[in-house]
Amino acid sequence: MSAPANAVVVAGLSLFATRQPVVPRGDAGTHLTVVGVWAAAYVLALVLGLTAFPDSLAFAATAAVVCALPAAVAARREVRAG
Repeated sequence: MSAPANAVVVAGLSLFATRQPVVPRGDAGTHLTVVGVWAAAYVLALVLGLTAFPDSLAFAATAAVVCALPAAVAARREVRAG
């Protein structure tokens, strides 16, 4: 039940963030891309974690890093652009 709730929260916050007048041009597309890539990584990690690696701490740690990468890469690109 937490995955659908998480999806609703992410969608709501994404919609809120993209409608703010202080968002620079082009940021909505970047934000939606990051959320889309993160969602794909999260679903893949969830499916693999529940089916192939149910009790693997190493997989959970690796999946957490992989799920954090889209936002980290976008933040790094934004810092370099500024």
